[in-house]
Amino acid sequence: KCGLILDNTSFYAEQGGQIYDIGEIKTATGTLRVEDCQVAAGYVLHVGTVKSGSISVGSKCESYVNYGRRALVAKNHTATHLLNYALRDVLKKEVDQKGSLVQAERLRFDFSADRGLKVDEISKVEEVVCKQIDQKYEVFRRPTQIADAKKINGLRAVFGEKYPDPVTVVSVGADVNEILKEPGNEKWQSYSIEFCGGTHVKNIDEIKKFVVIEENSIAAGTRRVVGYTGKNAKTSLEVGMKMEQEAKEFVQLNNLEAIGIAITTIDSKLKNAEADSGVQIPYTVKSRILSYREKLLNSKKKLFKQGDSAAKEASVELAKSLAQEAAEKGAKFVITKLDAGANVSTMNAAIVEFQRIAPGACFLCLSEVKAGGKMAGIAVVPKEFTTKLPANKWLLETLKQCGGKGGGKPNRAQGASKDSTNIDKAVEFGEQMAQGALD
Repeated sequence: KCGLILDNTSFYAEQGGQIYDIGEIKTATGTLRVEDCQVAAGYVLHVGTVKSGSISVGSKCESYVNYGRRALVAKNHTATHLLNYALRDVLKKEVDQKGSLVQAERLRFDFSADRGLKVDEISKVEEVVCKQIDQKYEVFRRPTQIADAKKINGLRAVFGEKYPDPVTVVSVGADVNEILKEPGNEKWQSYSIEFCGGTHVKNIDEIKKFVVIEENSIAAGTRRVVGYTGKNAKTSLEVGMKMEQEAKEFVQLNNLEAIGIAITTIDSKLKNAEADSGVQIPYTVKSRILSYREKLLNSKKKLFKQGDSAAKEASVELAKSLAQEAAEKGAKFVITKLDAGANVSTMNAAIVEFQRIAPGACFLCLSEVKAGGKMAGIAVVPKEFTTKLPANKWLLETLKQCGGKGGGKPNRAQGASKDSTNIDKAVEFGEQMAQGALD
């Protein structure tokens, strides 16, 4: 690896959340493959590998930026501006940008929030962004004195960031020259206007499509949204919609074995979607697929009520399914109702299967003979969690919600109640107790 500093450059050095340019620098005696580009001590440092020959100080050179890659980055960078605007528009409150990462393949945007986005809110955010794209707005940019720029109504900037003076104002759909004539006008609230020195598309029609693929928490009060644009967004939607249609058809199944296969198929396709297609499926589509999976699990539970023999098989199958899900997600605990008719032998069989697949997860199961009748409960806790969540205490407090009792050891406990009327309340309590203890 080596680094070159030029008297001027067409390469974009990584900054402002945008990834660096790549390409080549050629001299009469050699070629450098530029693999990274960073700002160092006020200079732009072109880092890479000498592809051929040699390069010496003072040589004249020509720069060849990979503009195809930069075009993809530009689409994602402009899309982060649209996303920033859409979040504020949908949430109806100030959303402070906390960071971003703009790459050729995807975009990432971090923002302030006191809760996660709901699925319908994510859908609305996508809708706002795509409606702007459909308007085919031109993207305007102009260097502006920072004192004048800060007067613009609706201006977005990264909190705590130090900007140069003059600063570049990037506006989607509104000419910056017109904005500066009346910066306080409320109509600018309806446009995406930001401080930004990165690369952008000339018209947002180039973005074509936008989808959200992830939404999660990265710190207290900070959420992260990851998305695709262009071809990746189109492929993501196509793959996701195909999977959703298949999951929808599975819901019609009424056979225990077929339902089990269907659930396994859904889980496998969700897990391997990116490896198989090169993209993640949209967040909203995945949410709908998971709702179909939940319906299949409910159907599976209903089929468990077809006799003691079937109940044992079904309980074991449910425990197996829950254990597989827990193992894949790294869940620390699972609590569920089994249709085992309060049969301890059946419940033990389910526990054995659960521990075989997910030995590192805590498991509490409750089962009633009939609605409002007797109820049994068993809890098992791995050794590493027995201090935080002793099985005997977990089960006892859970069964108390139904007037029941239980006892045992920190790693395993068993109990019962004469009245299962509040079994759902007990499950909810057990979940909250485990969550509080293991967080």
